[in-house]
Amino acid sequence: MRPILSRPSPVTQPATAVSSPGAHTLTAVARDAAGNTAASASVSVTVADMTLPTVSITAPANGATISGTISVSANATDNVGVVGVQFKLDGVNLGAEVLAVPYAVSWATTTAVNGAHTLTAVARDAAGNTATAPAVSVTVANDTTPPSVSMTAPSAGATVSGTIAVSANATDNVGVVGVQFKLDGANLGAEITTAPYTLSWNTTTATNAAHTLTAVARDAAGNSTTSAGISVTVASATVSITAPLNGATLNNLTKVTVKAASGIGLTSILVYSDNILIGTVSCSTTSPCSNTTNTLNWHTNNLAAGPHSLYVVATDTFGNSSSSAPITVNK
Repeated sequence: MRPILSRPSPVTQPATAVSSPGAHTLTAVARDAAGNTAASASVSVTVADMTLPTVSITAPANGATISGTISVSANATDNVGVVGVQFKLDGVNLGAEVLAVPYAVSWATTTAVNGAHTLTAVARDAAGNTATAPAVSVTVANDTTPPSVSMTAPSAGATVSGTIAVSANATDNVGVVGVQFKLDGANLGAEITTAPYTLSWNTTTATNAAHTLTAVARDAAGNSTTSAGISVTVASATVSITAPLNGATLNNLTKVTVKAASGIGLTSILVYSDNILIGTVSCSTTSPCSNTTNTLNWHTNNLAAGPHSLYVVATDTFGNSSSSAPITVNK
């Protein structure tokens, strides 16, 4: 006779078998002394995942002093699987939950005040079990101090001409990485990245008028300061040939008319043909020409037949020279 197997009553002795989380099937097999056996109907059960993940911060290091944008990362494991890691800054979510390895977020520390802060990470598995990493303490120390900068040359109110030096002094609590000079608010040359902070300015590229110079100093943290502006007056010499006209045919005696002007005065006006001096206009440091139109007699009897260039060079009282556009004349 086969034994009759029915659902057993609860037992007081706990089972010792350990099964992995998930769905499982239970059956019972009864055996009598004659060796007859019978199996019960199966029962489906689900073993819940009660194991918490493990998680730890891997960067930054505990006690680190940080600045700028850094990576915050963690290691997380679970007996079944980690489905997400949420980083926290001072208990508040730092970015969105990271759902896949590597578990890391980028943190712009400039969004936090300078001082001590606490970083943690919360790992979560599919069963909803969570674990929080031991806290890591860091100190945010971003550079928030802007540089100081002042123009040193030219002098405020100066009248300038030709090519001059434009310079500034700049300092910072950490270090200046560049100084950008500006003329009337527009960049004047490239940023100067090393001291001394100076550049050459060809003032003939600016109109003869009042202009404003400034300098913008920048540090590595991106802090910047603009110097007080200084006003200067550009008075570059202007010079041109009004006669003969470009392409004219020369007579044996040709009158060359030169027009020159400067806000600071001219010490010389020189007329050249084929790079050979053919005449001068009388000026001196004691009696400079400011605005003048002069006509010179040019004797061309011995000039070779063919085209010749003609131009004028004017020099101001600062020693800066300006040349007229050359013209071509024929003999």
